[in-house]
Amino acid sequence: MESVAKRCNPGMEVLEAAPGVVVSGSDALAAVSQERNTLLRRLLILNVLLQIFDGVATYAGLQQGLREANPLLRSAFHHWGIVPTLLVVKASAYGLLVFVYRVAREQLVLPALAALAAVYSVCSLIPWLGMLLRVLLRYL
Repeated sequence: MESVAKRCNPGMEVLEAAPGVVVSGSDALAAVSQERNTLLRRLLILNVLLQIFDGVATYAGLQQGLREANPLLRSAFHHWGIVPTLLVVKASAYGLLVFVYRVAREQLVLPALAALAAVYSVCSLIPWLGMLLRVLLRYL
């Protein structure tokens, strides 16, 4: 089968995608590119969801008497209020995420979005979930 494909498309690299299915090199590159784009979109969505979670958890935690750990945010809360500060900070974060997604060099986008998601998971998601779980346990 491979020799027939090479005779029909001289000079084209032929890859076997699955038993009995032959894919040309350009089709394989398109499939890899499509898979990478899907992964990038998912990482962008994950980062946006982490930002939303952080904003909602921060607001809910502050309403329950918890203290913001970030001194810059604490200061901004004092000067501008909780909701305006969160809206500005989260809108800026969304803008930066979209900027990184659209403008950053191809080879850097994937690790940058993955690193941002990891940092927000460790520095925001896990601590807030722990604090909110403690608040819930107080009521049980």
